[in-house]
Amino acid sequence: MFSTKVLDKDNSRQIAVINKLIFDNSGKKVIRKIPQEEIYLTQEIRFSDTEHSVETFTESIAKYCKKTNHDEFVLSKDYEFFPTFNQPIKSHRRSIFYLISPSGAGKSVFISKLMEQYNKMFPKNHINYASLNDIKNDDTFDSVSTKTFVDDEFNEKQKVTRQFDLININNNLDVYDDVFKNTLTVYDDLHQNVSNSFSVQDLDPEMTKEKFNKLPLPDQNKLNKLVDHKNKTVTEFMMQTSKNIMMLGRKQIINFVFTQHNFFSGSRLENIMLSEATNLVFFIKRTDPSILNRFLTQKVYLTKEQSEKIIKRKYYNFDFVSLDISSSQRFFFSPDSLVFL
Repeated sequence: MFSTKVLDKDNSRQIAVINKLIFDNSGKKVIRKIPQEEIYLTQEIRFSDTEHSVETFTESIAKYCKKTNHDEFVLSKDYEFFPTFNQPIKSHRRSIFYLISPSGAGKSVFISKLMEQYNKMFPKNHINYASLNDIKNDDTFDSVSTKTFVDDEFNEKQKVTRQFDLININNNLDVYDDVFKNTLTVYDDLHQNVSNSFSVQDLDPEMTKEKFNKLPLPDQNKLNKLVDHKNKTVTEFMMQTSKNIMMLGRKQIINFVFTQHNFFSGSRLENIMLSEATNLVFFIKRTDPSILNRFLTQKVYLTKEQSEKIIKRKYYNFDFVSLDISSSQRFFFSPDSLVFL
């Protein structure tokens, strides 16, 4: 099932990297991460000698682990697992992360690290970022928001990260546009906030509340209708492009990160995300165990035993759980563990 090498006769998919953690003198703060091994999910092992394959994988990563057995690999404190992206050499495999997280759980840090990982693997690919918050005002994203590369075709310097200007967005942009091709595209909490996100002041910065209140009622209503139209336009853009990225974006090799705050959101996208995503990511220390258990059993179709195997493990604050929901053999990993279900 797992391998540390690409198998030539197989469409292996990269799922994670093992990083060595370099600490400062206090031994508490990580100042650098050095990649050690790439972990591949491989179909070929499924049709070969499974026991031998697991043993081979275990031998490959044993030096990083403090515990290994037939269904669990636990890293020592100097190493971590972190999600990675697929190298589309032989197929159009890409990664789709469905991230559900309340505020303050570590979502922004996780997304910024994903963006860094993508940039390391594909330094001349763009990262599209869509959010109601300006990425330049969040220092969590400084490591990627300021990076540039020289475009080979036009021989000019370009920014790695492009933030969509939602106030001026329209519905004419589709996934076959070059702006999406060979990118990581991140929709950060748009689903939760976008339907009532804009105000009159967003459309006209000079229209203060005092000026607006002095306008005749018909003029106020006209401006409010423009705001409603803008909110609907951006909502439709978010919904339609999200669905198209998931359903049609494989040939464009669009890797996708879609985030929301709550489980059981009731969004039209929820079922599509769960059927098309490769990874469901959540932060277990900030999640109600009963709600998570209900979501995993009712929406992801895990058994009660599988759900409990995830929930009842020991985690630290800000630990992510990345549950693979695209393969028949379910597994998950957190920073210190890789576990079969």
